Amino acid sequence: MTEVACGSHFTPPPENLSCSLSEDTWRDATAREFQARFSGRRWTLQLVLWALLLGSGTELRAQSEAVVVRSATDSEIVVATLMTAEGGGFTLNGEAFTGGSDNPVTDEGGRIYVLTLAADGSWSAAFLPMEVPVALGASGDSVTLMTTEAGGYTLDGAAVADASMAMNSVGENYALTMGADGVWMATHQPMEATVTLGSSGGNVMLMTDEAGRWTLDGDSFSSGQTV
Repeated sequence: MTEVACGSHFTPPPENLSCSLSEDTWRDATAREFQARFSGRRWTLQLVLWALLLGSGTELRAQSEAVVVRSATDSEIVVATLMTAEGGGFTLNGEAFTGGSDNPVTDEGGRIYVLTLAADGSWSAAFLPMEVPVALGASGDSVTLMTTEAGGYTLDGAAVADASMAMNSVGENYALTMGADGVWMATHQPMEATVTLGSSGGNVMLMTDEAGRWTLDGDSFSSGQTV
């Protein structure tokens, strides 16, 4: 902010400004306000949105101010830096910005936020989870993971780690894993049953397919079938 030594507390007062001593607030002809402050043995006028230039031919020149917006749930995360605009309003990356769900912002970490301007002039940033659909093998079913602000994922509200399990519509389980490319995949985890063949000492291994049917050596197998 630009500070200019001036005020009714000393002479001469700044041109084209009027002051209310009770409020220590100065106003120009367009109602822009300057706050009088005492610092370093002198009075100054400070204007957040405007720089005051004094001298012959006094003028007011627009000056932007940076507004840092942080996550509403993690103040360590800087979501965006807005700039005040001449005539009011804000800009982001040089473009007019009003916030809201129609103008989500992506931070440097790839997280997405919705910025909202409150009535008191303060900005807040709410994390916007993204949906990540994952097909469950060849079953035709899928699950939807949700991103978290910490960089993780959840499924039905529970944290998802590598090899977490998901279930399809017929009760078959799948292990969820993320590939090196960041894409999630689901690998079928069949149920197994070891069947002893009478008194021969031999046995066979039955496994379920993705439709929940029992198989033997990859072929469908049903109760009562001989081997």
